[in-house]
Amino acid sequence: FIPLFKRAKAAGLGITIHAGEPAVPGIERNIRTAIEDMGADRIGHGVQAIRDERIIQLLIDTGTPLELCPTSNWLTGAVDSFAAHPLGHLHRAGVITTINTDDPTVMCTDLHQEIDRLLEAGNLSQDELMAVLDNGRRMSFLPAEEIGRVWSDQMA
Repeated sequence: FIPLFKRAKAAGLGITIHAGEPAVPGIERNIRTAIEDMGADRIGHGVQAIRDERIIQLLIDTGTPLELCPTSNWLTGAVDSFAAHPLGHLHRAGVITTINTDDPTVMCTDLHQEIDRLLEAGNLSQDELMAVLDNGRRMSFLPAEEIGRVWSDQMA
């Protein structure tokens, strides 16, 4: 698939690759492959990045955000609980993190529930939450004028 991803990137498409979610040994290396070999602009899930400081540093150095999906990560067994979810730790380490729902109809969640669960678990402070939500805006693939319109509509 690498040539296909390179072709899509060359055509100007934003590249998100799901990598590093399952709780299996060595899976975090898939994040490196996604960034270095496949040209990922964002990593879907990537929750197991927490296992390897070199992967964390790669995410920081490249500015590659993680699209973290707490409910999905818990339901799939990638994390043991919302309190154990590494979103807050990764954010505080300097990784660009975003909060996402994965598939709201399958996971029976929405963004509000994801936020509530993280806050209730003590995963993020209010200030950290605001920064993470802003990361979602900044890392969007939407054109700048569309981001401004959508974001202001959501904040109204």
